[in-house]
Amino acid sequence: MYQRYGQPSRPSNATKTQQTILLLILLALTIVCIGLVIVYSSASKANNSMRKTLVSRIQIEVSNAQTSARQLSPTGGSKTESMVATVRQHVYAARTVNKMAEDIYGVGNVLVNELYINNCIDFLNKCDDNIQTGQVVTGTYSQLSEAIDILYDQVAALQ
Repeated sequence: MYQRYGQPSRPSNATKTQQTILLLILLALTIVCIGLVIVYSSASKANNSMRKTLVSRIQIEVSNAQTSARQLSPTGGSKTESMVATVRQHVYAARTVNKMAEDIYGVGNVLVNELYINNCIDFLNKCDDNIQTGQVVTGTYSQLSEAIDILYDQVAALQ
């Protein structure tokens, strides 16, 4: 058949079908990409929320440990023993939150270096030993308070 010069030829049915399929695939891919962006955004918000919650919790526990440590009396007695136990509970709670962060975010991704928490636990153990043996605990309390203050500075810097 003769076609005039400059007159566009009509696309065949096969070409129209290919174009329709290509447009449908492009539309489907666009929808999938938009869905992935929404899911990623939600996951990112949840991740940020989880981190803020963990940081808040560890800050509260260390602050409570610091407050309790400042109330320790060098005179000893059952009240002092219970206060050391209270400090220990808060330090262990901080350790648990730190471990949870590591479990959630992977090995090595802790909120606070475990060394600071272990240092507090070592001084708590010394306090218990000194109380049990009737030794002077004033120096140990001071060391414990300093260790908790250092831990507090570490968690206060978390954002």
